Amino acid sequence: MPRSRLGPLAIESKLGDHPSQSSVWRAIHVPLQRAVAVKVFSSPFGATLEARAEFAREWERLKQIQHPAIARCYGGGFEESDAYLAHELVEGETLSSQLDRRTRLPWESVLDIAEPMADALKYLHAQELVYGCMRPDKIIIAGLSPVLIDVRIHRGGPFRTNRPPTVDELALRPPELLDDPTDATPSSDLYCLGATLYLALTGRPPAEGETIEQVTANVVGTKPPSPASIVMECPVWLDKLVMQLLEKDPAARPHGAAAVTLALAEVRRRSMSRTGVAEHVSAGFSPLNVTDQKQRD
Repeated sequence: MPRSRLGPLAIESKLGDHPSQSSVWRAIHVPLQRAVAVKVFSSPFGATLEARAEFAREWERLKQIQHPAIARCYGGGFEESDAYLAHELVEGETLSSQLDRRTRLPWESVLDIAEPMADALKYLHAQELVYGCMRPDKIIIAGLSPVLIDVRIHRGGPFRTNRPPTVDELALRPPELLDDPTDATPSSDLYCLGATLYLALTGRPPAEGETIEQVTANVVGTKPPSPASIVMECPVWLDKLVMQLLEKDPAARPHGAAAVTLALAEVRRRSMSRTGVAEHVSAGFSPLNVTDQKQRD
């Protein structure tokens, strides 16, 4: 447990779906009298000067990120053997908690989450940043708007959470990140988005199993059943897009987050207009062949 003060921050109480396992605290920035969420990283030996300098550069870069679906970072600091990042305090329930309570969400609600999350990834990728671990506990539903929390620049550095992944977390991880979760790419971000949407649509992860070994084997070698085969009301356009996001081969996934945002807009347009499947096919729109607009030009 951190001390009661970290620099200008007065620490109050634990945050997170599982507070006993969380390293995130509610705090008050005393000079500004502003509530914030602060993530604390323990470094028993205080880290090297080079590591501290790199972490300081990271929080300066994080402060520049501004997107309506991404929680703001206000900066960071060091206090003896602890380092910390202070973020906007987003009030609301995580998508993980919603799914624990409701099992799954209506496809319309999933689409409402998918669009801003895809746009957040599009923004980050345009900044040459990779999120690296999108999953339901990293998305807070603030009112009606989903917000992505815990953006990092260097997830593999000394200032990170060392907790091993759970079976549930591994079930949402792309095959290429099983060996090295820090080797994330924009394509692996798209897989994680697809896995999150799949779980929200169906109430089950795209890879199942009781043990880490079983889940890992299914992530690598087992194609999940389509969402529409589990939830009959799921529109075919959303079904096909989610399945493309979950392709084992990164090259078979959509070319980029920009392509996914276009596809989701088309899903909304066709689904809300009650366009029939035959018309959908004859119109030539296929989420299975989503590519970036620039690539087609």
